[in-house]
Amino acid sequence: GLKNIVKWLPVAVEDGSNMDAREALSIAATFGGMAFSDSFVNFGHAIAETIGAKCHASDGHIPHGLCCALAIPAVMEYVGDLCEDRIVYVADAIGVDYSDLGDDYPKIGLRVADAIRHLMHTVNIPSWKDKGVSREDIMAVVPDIQANMHNSACIAEITMEVAEKYTARTYDAYQ
Repeated sequence: GLKNIVKWLPVAVEDGSNMDAREALSIAATFGGMAFSDSFVNFGHAIAETIGAKCHASDGHIPHGLCCALAIPAVMEYVGDLCEDRIVYVADAIGVDYSDLGDDYPKIGLRVADAIRHLMHTVNIPSWKDKGVSREDIMAVVPDIQANMHNSACIAEITMEVAEKYTARTYDAYQ
């Protein structure tokens, strides 16, 4: 699924009538849905659900898919900080070279996150700021993010400090 997204998302955005790209992305979405309960993306959904429910864009509602897209790079940093095998798997799947980083898994996570942010820019995904959502708006809902039920299935406890750190990254690292 990850390989399909990296390869085909820019193609589908460039040409929405490209059926090969749309089929590949449909398969990627299906794989993502199947893997959801075992992929530790729960924290990303806690961020996305909470910001989507509690914050408002300048043009109204913030779609859940956009909230998920904006959360996922920070979650890759979180995974890199905690889960060596999984961040390497993601890096390999999306073609991120980390050979110069050795076993520095937090840096691998950051490189994966940056690669995803680059892809997001390539396909013109707007930032929180672009949508008229301020950093203060996002940080105000951190207690709700930390308390979100999805966090009960995370790879480590989502403390207030963890929720603050990675929620801030969703705003600060992608503009």
